[in-house]
Amino acid sequence: MMRRIAIKIEYDGTDFHGWQLQADERTVQGVVEAAAARATGSPARVVVQGASRTDAGVHALGQVAQFDTESALPCETLVRALNHWLPPEVAVLAAADAPVDFSARFSPLSKLYRYRVVLSHVRRPLSERYCLRVWEALDLEAMEQCARLLEGSLDFAGFATKVGPNQNTVRTVTRSNWLAAGGELHYEVEAGGFLYNMVRSIVGTTLRVGRGALSVEEFARALAERDRRTMGPTAPARGLALVEVRYGDRWLPPWQGPRAEV
Repeated sequence: MMRRIAIKIEYDGTDFHGWQLQADERTVQGVVEAAAARATGSPARVVVQGASRTDAGVHALGQVAQFDTESALPCETLVRALNHWLPPEVAVLAAADAPVDFSARFSPLSKLYRYRVVLSHVRRPLSERYCLRVWEALDLEAMEQCARLLEGSLDFAGFATKVGPNQNTVRTVTRSNWLAAGGELHYEVEAGGFLYNMVRSIVGTTLRVGRGALSVEEFARALAERDRRTMGPTAPARGLALVEVRYGDRWLPPWQGPRAEV
């Protein structure tokens, strides 16, 4: 009998060309599909669909994906088998039988991303693989004011580096804030969906505000004008991670409980 398996995945995206399968590049989807075929004993390709097509260099603490299989292996055994065949940079944290109409990509209520900035005048070898290092003083209060302006249903065309013909660029952001975390600053943003490079563009632009190169008023005007040329640069991929994908309308994954700070 065919089953639909949902899995929660953590990965270091540094050495991958993003999530999505590509013929000539090493991708997270590619290694997960290879592991799924071996773990289930499938002679054919096992198609794995992810909730978010993270870009090259972007990490994940809580990517969610699904695949179909006729294997009767219990989910606990599938987790061990998948991790046996996965490379060290990728791990399946949990697996569960899901309804046949569950879609990791189309069923989420929201996705939460976090961008990490480490504040340091000198190199930080153990941090910079996962953070953008900034040595200037930053105005966190001004950055937070800008972040709060992004909450609600707004047109984020100015923060997209690529927009398709007739693409709807309105997104509903339920959470957007900068916060201090020890020697780091974190930008956290949650929404039902995001435009291409939207989060990294927001980070790059609010960092301009933090450095004093752009005022909060100019940021608000740039947001309203929806012109990419008035925004800041796209922040490097290494600081960004997909923290959590939330479900709940039709099916709640067993690993999804009250949100824990990670």
